[in-house]
Order: sequence, then C-alpha cells, then structure tokens
Amino acid sequence: PTPRVALGRLLAGWASAAIDISDGLVSDLAHICEASHVGARIELARLPVSPAVAAECAIGNWQHVLAGGDDYELCFTAAAKNVPAAAGIAVTAIGTITREAGLVCRDHGAVVPYHDSGYRHFR
Repeated sequence: PTPRVALGRLLAGWASAAIDISDGLVSDLAHICEASHVGARIELARLPVSPAVAAECAIGNWQHVLAGGDDYELCFTAAAKNVPAAAGIAVTAIGTITREAGLVCRDHGAVVPYHDSGYRHFR
C-alpha cells in the first residue's frame, strides 16, 4: 500500500476527524464515532474497490471490505463545503455522520449486517 501522506497533511486544514483504516474500516470509523459521540452511515456502493473485490461484494460478501485491515487508507470526516475541489488528491465520500450512535451500512437502501472483526490491539 502507498501511504496517503500528502492527503494526511492536507486534512489538517479542513477535516474534523481522521484515522487510518489499517485495522478495518468499520473498526476504525467506530473509533471516530465513539470519540465524537456520533454515528455513521456507510453507503456500500460508494466504496472504491477493485474489480475482483467488487465481484465478491456483488454476491453480498462485504466482510473483507468492511473489516479487513492493512489498507493504510485514511477515513476522515469533513463538511462537504470544506472539501477542497482543487486539492488534486482523489477522495471518495462513502457516507455521512449521524447524530444517532451506531454504524449502519447500506447497499442501495437496504441495511447490510456486518461483523466488526477488525484488528484489536492488546487483546
């Protein structure tokens, strides 16, 4: 994986929270939600995945995308108006932050159950 160092530096100017997803997307996003006392909704169709992974997701196997780790991508929250359009760095909006606690994953409107089996430190 290629570390997103340039994006990390850029985030300091406009993101309200950020974390790398080396321990799994739902696990690490849950850390942001817990620390911020919010929830999140992930729109699974928006997740950028390779064609091979997309084939697995098409048959309902989202587990590796949601709980697999070592991606070293960044997950961050920011108001849409704060995301600089001319930053020259590709980012993908995968969902929204909610006032209600908890993390909900949706695939074209349907709630998709998931198991948060991300890496657990000090277990």
